[in-house]
Amino acid sequence: MRAILVTVPAVALLVACGGASSTELFSGPAAADPPASSSEPTEPSSPPAAPNVEPKDAGVHADAAADAAADAAPAKCSVDSECEPELCNWKTDRCASPGPLGSPCKRDRECTDGLCNWKLETCTEPAPAGTDCRRNRECASGSCFDAKCE
Repeated sequence: MRAILVTVPAVALLVACGGASSTELFSGPAAADPPASSSEPTEPSSPPAAPNVEPKDAGVHADAAADAAADAAPAKCSVDSECEPELCNWKTDRCASPGPLGSPCKRDRECTDGLCNWKLETCTEPAPAGTDCRRNRECASGSCFDAKCE
């Protein structure tokens, strides 16, 4: 029984080290040995070159147009009070004045003509028969049935 207990750890050590091609597991690598494979990182032979650093104001003029466009973009919003005197367009989540026909909308007040087709989510005039709708007032006939103007 004692022989089995002594040989099991020795066999385990041999199996674990069976793939090693040298004795460096026991003695460590020699100082002059090259890396084991070319995919391993090596120390550079010289320090890296200094990064290309631009003067502090180098990008000021190049980004001026982008900055102006960002400043001109409508602010994000979720309620009208964030946009006074304009209103919050719930379709675009941006502050805007009421839009012309064809503009994105979710509410009538977001349209200059005062009618937003809730199904199409665009500013519209009362639509002809066959147009998608959710409310009677979105249809020229005054009747929206089964999500279509009659």
